[in-house]
Amino acid sequence: MKGILKKVAPLMLSLLLSLSTGYAHAEDLGECDLGLKAYYELMDLPEQSADYKAFLPPSWKLEETARGDLNKDGVEDVALLMAKSEGSGCFAEDVARAVVVAFRDRQGLYHKAAIGDAVARLDCSMMSNVNLTIERGSLLVVNQWGERDYTVEKLRFRYEAKLKHFVMIGQDRYQVDRLTMNGREESRNLITGDRIFELIKDGDVVSISKTRNRPKRPVLLEAAVVEEVFE
Repeated sequence: MKGILKKVAPLMLSLLLSLSTGYAHAEDLGECDLGLKAYYELMDLPEQSADYKAFLPPSWKLEETARGDLNKDGVEDVALLMAKSEGSGCFAEDVARAVVVAFRDRQGLYHKAAIGDAVARLDCSMMSNVNLTIERGSLLVVNQWGERDYTVEKLRFRYEAKLKHFVMIGQDRYQVDRLTMNGREESRNLITGDRIFELIKDGDVVSISKTRNRPKRPVLLEAAVVEEVFE
């Protein structure tokens, strides 16, 4: 989302807005800022449901569904990639994109676990795309965009039971000029502080450097902003 939702942690914003007297739910916002309205629609999601599709707001479209055990209880959980559009036909435009995670219990009931409203990009280029997968118990959000100058960003999150939150544990960025096939790739392990940088020329890796930095403070899925991750 744009503006304030990218500068203020979503959880803090939710608290501040809930204390205001003006708005209580998405329908109360009328024709105000579309990003803020979309945010409230996400906050109105149920805490639990027998059907995981209940975590998709009525005005949103489901783009991808990923399944896998995310909290190590032996039960398959679900992660949803969704978008909200305004307009119709050729004039339709995505105004919000989010990732919603739900844990499934042994009785088959789904419980809302996390909402990431700024980890999936809103990009209008022809080559833009967002993918959502679950690999080795981690949630992977892949953003791709650009035409000649092409970029792929991967954000990896792992559920930490002690924190009861998803924490970002890895970042990868691949950038390439499609015409010259020159570019670079950077991989960061946020747990160990390791960083691997590869320089690419004519499609081949010509140099690799490795460094280790002090690990930074953990970033939660709810507070992660993809545009700020590599700054």
